[in-house]
Amino acid sequence: MAAAVGRVLGNYILRSVIGRGGLSTVYRAHDEALGRNVAIKWFDVGPVDAEREEAELAILAGLDHHNLVTMLDAGSHPDATGRPVRYIVMPLVRGMDLQER
Repeated sequence: MAAAVGRVLGNYILRSVIGRGGLSTVYRAHDEALGRNVAIKWFDVGPVDAEREEAELAILAGLDHHNLVTMLDAGSHPDATGRPVRYIVMPLVRGMDLQER
């Protein structure tokens, strides 16, 4: 999904890939409206996993704890085929990733 680098999602511009998982890719992005860097989790998989995406969004929206990354925003954007793809916007946390640690 590196082809998504440079894509504009509302106020956000995808800059580079931070990491990949089985269901999503996380990008370093820039929030043009607020002038800050953020992380965007872009769900890569098809509509079969729409329920899982919705569940994750609902859970993240309800969490508020100093040890957790807060969800700042969420939305959807059409992929190359026109299918809406969900994404989650979170603060960009700098430092070593857990795999490196």
